[in-house]
Amino acid sequence: FQIHGLFWNQLEAVNGYLNFRISKTFLNELANQALTNPNDFTKGEKNKESFLLEYVSANPTGPLHIGHARGAVFGDTLTRLARHLGYKFNTEYYVND
Repeated sequence: FQIHGLFWNQLEAVNGYLNFRISKTFLNELANQALTNPNDFTKGEKNKESFLLEYVSANPTGPLHIGHARGAVFGDTLTRLARHLGYKFNTEYYVND
């Protein structure tokens, strides 16, 4: 299935994974708000929705590569942004996945 919304322009579940692409419109609006009114750009209200994000989960018996670093940076950034906006956002790392 696919869902479209303001936050993302594509969200799909494939083989047990959730893949999404953040909307350029959302990122542009977020950046404009932060630059135009930096004092108004504060934490969001507490949100009842919660999310679980699993990221990196590199296999310890295999070599690390740049994709693992990219995933770690992206996952951490997404987590910090969501928490800043008031979402309950938890993360997990699976060893030997």
